[in-house]
Amino acid sequence: MVIGSLDGEISFKPLLDQAFQHVKYKLNVLSDIDAWLKSHIIPILMLNAVSFNQERELIKLDGNRKQIQHMIRAMDEGFKVLEAMDITITPEIQAKLIAGSFGEIEALNNANI
Repeated sequence: MVIGSLDGEISFKPLLDQAFQHVKYKLNVLSDIDAWLKSHIIPILMLNAVSFNQERELIKLDGNRKQIQHMIRAMDEGFKVLEAMDITITPEIQAKLIAGSFGEIEALNNANI
């Protein structure tokens, strides 16, 4: 589980460490939780917006290339905005996957498969 503090140290971290001491689920403490939160809101907002377009059922996106392309393009744009603001996308691979997905979907669309 990713955790962090916007205002320095997590005051109750020793209590969290104790609570998670004997479990497989581990804490991942990030020093820049602000960047992590902003990075994660982009796909969350896009998936949420698209789900409302499809009566809140993502399964209805199956085969809807135009809507999926729009969603991926919007995520890519969101990550570019963060980069322009010098906000590190966390995890970095997230933006690379979206950019790669968009390129692949666009290539498939252009191939008319």
